[in-house]
Amino acid sequence: IEGDIPAEEFIHRVVSLPPAEIPDRYPSALKNLIKQMLEKDPQKRITSKEILEIRDVAQSLKEEKENKENKQQMKVQENKDRKQEQKDDQEIQSTISSSCVIL
Repeated sequence: IEGDIPAEEFIHRVVSLPPAEIPDRYPSALKNLIKQMLEKDPQKRITSKEILEIRDVAQSLKEEKENKENKQQMKVQENKDRKQEQKDDQEIQSTISSSCVIL
């Protein structure tokens, strides 16, 4: 079983053997990026700056950031709505209580 190899053997494999082939079900652009990230020679390996300059990566990160901001805005609005509902409920209860006293 692959997970049961000694640490030294694992390190040897990572350093010495080429990475496994990436399945064809993944887009070629993604497979190429992963291959560039797994390049053993640090001088040839893609840098994080270069990765962030890839249009698809930058777009994905931008969308993720926007989604996160939208979720935060929705939570803030939900909290405001909940507080307003509680305030409305208190006013209704107060009106009902006042009406009961008058009767």
